[in-house]
Amino acid sequence: MEEKLQVFAGQVESKGHMFQLVKKLHIILALQTEKGEYRIGFHNNKVDFNIAPVDETSLFTICGQEEAFCSVLEGRLKLRDAVAGQKLKTTCPFRILLTLESLIYLARPPIHNG
Repeated sequence: MEEKLQVFAGQVESKGHMFQLVKKLHIILALQTEKGEYRIGFHNNKVDFNIAPVDETSLFTICGQEEAFCSVLEGRLKLRDAVAGQKLKTTCPFRILLTLESLIYLARPPIHNG
């Protein structure tokens, strides 16, 4: 999962048009799985890992099975569908959820045919 998050962060940072979404985000996500917690923060036009929240209003949690997180990060499952299907649970407001889904969609790994 950590590798998938690194790929996601790299894709976000390498695609200039995605900064339009990231530059307005000042949040930290605590991704809780059965194998541990991963933190990923969006602030100052950057994606950072394992950072502490400045205040509790910027910290949101998404929890569930690591397999569900991987499906979302790989583009096989939409974040909102995972939440609606109760594969993932979150404290994110709907607007943040939509922004995250857009980021994940735009940063998804390329599909190789053949």
